[in-house]
Amino acid sequence: MSKLNYSLRQIRFLDECSVGNSVIHRLNPIVKIIVTLIFIVCVVSLESFEVRRLVPFFLYPVIIISLSDIPVTPLLKRTIIALPFILGVGIFNLLIERNFHGVLIFLSLSIKSILTILSSLLLIATTGMDNIAKGLLALKVPKIFVLQLIMTYKYIMIFTEEIITIANAYELRATDKDISINYAGSILGRFFIRVYDRAKNIYDAMILRGFNGEFNIGGKISFTRKDIVFLMFWIIYFIIVKFYDVVKLFELILGVMI
Repeated sequence: MSKLNYSLRQIRFLDECSVGNSVIHRLNPIVKIIVTLIFIVCVVSLESFEVRRLVPFFLYPVIIISLSDIPVTPLLKRTIIALPFILGVGIFNLLIERNFHGVLIFLSLSIKSILTILSSLLLIATTGMDNIAKGLLALKVPKIFVLQLIMTYKYIMIFTEEIITIANAYELRATDKDISINYAGSILGRFFIRVYDRAKNIYDAMILRGFNGEFNIGGKISFTRKDIVFLMFWIIYFIIVKFYDVVKLFELILGVMI
C-alpha cells in the first residue's frame, strides 16, 4: 500500500517543478506554448522513415532540462508510461510490414512519441497549468476549452488526494498489505461518494465567490527581450532541422575534416 501511496503522490511532481525560478520558468508562457506547438508539429510532420533526422530535435528537451534544473529520472519515468501503447501500435505495424521499412516506421513512431510527450511534460513542469491557461487565453483559445482543461487537471489532483486518503485509512485499519477483493466494492463506492461531496463543495464555493463562467487568472502577460530571443532561436532551429538534413551535413563536415 505504501508503494501505491508513493506513486499517487508523485502525480504532483509537475506542479512542484512548476514553482521553480530558473531562466526557463521565468519565460513568458505564451512563448513556451508556441515553441512547444511548433516543436510537436515539426517532429510529427517528418516522414516516417527519416529516423536519423529526428536526432537533432533532442537538443530542445536537453537544453530545457539543463536550464530549468528539473530532475531527469522522474521526468523520463513519466515519459515512458505511454510507451507501451505506442509500442503496441508499432509492433502491430511490424506484423503488416515485415521489412526494413516497417522497422524504420516502428523506430520513428517511438522516437516521435518520446519527443512529443517529453516536450509536453516540460511545458507543464516549467510553466504550471494556471500560466498555461493564461497563455492559451492570450492566444485567443476559446474560454470554454481552457476552463475544461484547467478544471479537468484540478479534479485529477482532487481524485488523487481522495485515493490517498482512502488508501491510508485502509492501511491503518487492515492487516493485509493489499486491498482485499471483499472490500474493493465498498472502498470504490466510498471513493465516489467522497469525490462527489468534494466536487459539490468546490462548486458551491465557486458560486459563492461569484463564478459566472469567466476564468479569472490574473493580469496581462508582458514580453521581454529574453522571450523574443528564445522564441526566434527555436523557431529558426526547428525550421532548419525540419527542412534540412543536419545530420548528413555534420557527416560531410566531419568527413572533410578527417
